Amino acid sequence: PEAGNIALVIGLFCLWALDYKRYSYYLSKQVDLKKIRKIDIPKNDDFIVYTDNGNVRVPIDKIKSFIRPTCQLCMDVTAELADISLGSTEWKDEFNTMLVRSETGEKLVNAAAKAKAITIRDFPAEREGILREAVLNKKQRVLKELAARGNEQMPLLYLKMNDDHRKWLEGGSR
Repeated sequence: PEAGNIALVIGLFCLWALDYKRYSYYLSKQVDLKKIRKIDIPKNDDFIVYTDNGNVRVPIDKIKSFIRPTCQLCMDVTAELADISLGSTEWKDEFNTMLVRSETGEKLVNAAAKAKAITIRDFPAEREGILREAVLNKKQRVLKELAARGNEQMPLLYLKMNDDHRKWLEGGSR
């Protein structure tokens, strides 16, 4: 459809996505895919697959080998152009974090809350800094990756960078 036909865009938080074919083939060697109930990645831990027959832990480093290559170049962690963005911020398991980014999104959220279709809780102020830092870190990783892929004959990073910019890119403050 043409862009003019789109009334609302809902985006998901995403740091990376897995190559489904490779990942599911690997996982099928360890569990019956039809028996999976839930998959979780506890903070700084292994990938846990919950099945009807018990749980299986998979080293996170092995799962990261299935990350799609394009994820190394994507800076849009929180779906910045969406009317509503949502996803996990490791705050509360029973809630997702939602960013309302437009008047259209706000109208939908207000109507859903009024109809009791969703429950809204305040996002703790101290968690906002953690989310902002995660987004900034991802953007810095992407810029580093772009800078590393380019060379004098074929630059991929079309930014004029001075020493302050390079310092920031390496994780220092500006």
